[in-house]
Amino acid sequence: MINAIELKHVLIPYAEDELAEAESLERFLRSLLVQLRQYCDRQPSFADLALCVRRCLDTEPAAYQAGWELVKPPSKEDTYGEYADVERILHFQIADLRKMEIVEQRHRDHFLGTTSRMPHLWNNLDPSSYIEGAASGLAGEYRDVPVCGWPGIARFLELGRLNES
Repeated sequence: MINAIELKHVLIPYAEDELAEAESLERFLRSLLVQLRQYCDRQPSFADLALCVRRCLDTEPAAYQAGWELVKPPSKEDTYGEYADVERILHFQIADLRKMEIVEQRHRDHFLGTTSRMPHLWNNLDPSSYIEGAASGLAGEYRDVPVCGWPGIARFLELGRLNES
């Protein structure tokens, strides 16, 4: 069993080496959604999260669903520490990225650190920086805590969007 600091040491080199040329963050997150679904009936570990991230490049992504556009990230008041929280965060992030891409298609160089159409801040818009920001932020918050569960994965996803890598 690994902790958040060890997760960081596993994922950052992987992100730098393998994710630097990844197709898009939206596609990566749709693949991560597929990977995380296999754990929906139990509390995943940091090792499970690392395995899911590492398998994303070889995973057929979930098909985009128009209903995800109506989803907003759960606030602390409406999270329950369940898989459904993680799914809502991923749906929100995927839909928000898709909206930004449609609107800002010609201005990709100006995305970093800007606010999306749904006034949500994004500091990482590629898989590599997203994973680096998520892993670094989670290591800072969870340190050597040995269990992450769905609350830890939900936090990982939000830190991926917000924490500058």
